[in-house]
Amino acid sequence: WATDMGALFAPLATVASTNPLAAQRDRAFTPEELITPETGNRLIASPYTQRLVARDQVNQSAALIVVSSDLADEWGFAEAARVYLHGQAVAGEPPVSLRPDMGAAPSAGLALNKALDRAGCRVDEISLFDFYSCFPIAVSNAIEAVGLAPNDPRGLTLTGGLPYFGGPGNSYSMHALAELVVGLRARPGERGLVAANGGFLTKYAVGVYSTTPTAHIPYDSADLAAEMDRIGTVAVESAPNGTGTLEAYTVAYDRESAPKGATIAGRLDESGLRFLAKVDREDIDTLHAVATGDPGGRAVVVTAGEQGNRFRFTR
Repeated sequence: WATDMGALFAPLATVASTNPLAAQRDRAFTPEELITPETGNRLIASPYTQRLVARDQVNQSAALIVVSSDLADEWGFAEAARVYLHGQAVAGEPPVSLRPDMGAAPSAGLALNKALDRAGCRVDEISLFDFYSCFPIAVSNAIEAVGLAPNDPRGLTLTGGLPYFGGPGNSYSMHALAELVVGLRARPGERGLVAANGGFLTKYAVGVYSTTPTAHIPYDSADLAAEMDRIGTVAVESAPNGTGTLEAYTVAYDRESAPKGATIAGRLDESGLRFLAKVDREDIDTLHAVATGDPGGRAVVVTAGEQGNRFRFTR
């Protein structure tokens, strides 16, 4: 997985290296430089190094002017400078702990495919893309849903992405839209797509744009919300005690890339309910086992306490 993440994000870093507005523009990175822990690229939380996560401590701003065609005429905006929304959609997920499959976020695919459908085009008819890229999973989850390859020659970002261009909170996708407007003005009649993410793959919004005039048709994405509701949620035991099986995990690291704690999600054997638990650096053996291996599917004992739920492996 590390090799795949490096290969996915290295082209984004290359785009940022040539963007005069990017926060990280002094160099591009090879895939290996992105995934190898070293000075300036410490481990943040498995599986991510610093160069694979959003650069949010940046001072960046962007602005868009959104008006009706009538007002654009009144203000004298040249037709060649106008960009129109051709299709849009938004879909959301429940909190990660409640998702039936913690490794899936189908809302992105629903929003992407619906926006393309409403724009009356296929993904191979899009010339310009910008996918929200706070972490590699946000990009890979989206492109897999629409059949795009990580090395698609059209590229997956217009700015350089959140880790390299900069990720100023919820403002990032406005930067992507501003870049898209510039790009579409230079390519009249072609289409571009911007996909925005919020939270832990919690909300996904997509717009398809072109300089070709079209009437705006409102759409509230209610059918996508209903489809996500049909997927449903799972129940969580907030104070678990007993044996269970580990479903998912992550390890947090200090500034020296040493493990400082781990958090897991699992299912209790007796009830089948999901639980969350953690281990601190004081439990050296358990933390080492999580940090140095792949504990998925291992048996655990979990105990609820005043300081939160704790776990250990049974074998």
